[in-house]
Amino acid sequence: MPSETLSNNNKTWFPSPKELRSLHGVLTRARFEAYQNGLSGNDLGKVLDEAEYLVTLLMSSEADAEELFYGTLQHLENRFPAFEGIAARYANDAEGGTVAVASILTPKSRK
Repeated sequence: MPSETLSNNNKTWFPSPKELRSLHGVLTRARFEAYQNGLSGNDLGKVLDEAEYLVTLLMSSEADAEELFYGTLQHLENRFPAFEGIAARYANDAEGGTVAVASILTPKSRK
């Protein structure tokens, strides 16, 4: 779980390394898809829009930032098949692990 810190007597979400690993995984998967699988510029832009929002959430002090982060990962995997499983890997990523990045970088077989 991400750590929490007190700021002006309000709880503030302080992202853990797993959020950074997930964001890194999104960016590296997007690059892979663009270079290797011909992801269109339009779709790449959409993925980068989601990544930009993830960064905004990392800096957010909103109480539901962690839920929104997870929901954005779910949205990405629903919209783009290449990102399938990214939300589950985020949810199952233990502190200090590398499962999120390693498994995102492994290309999925296409049907």
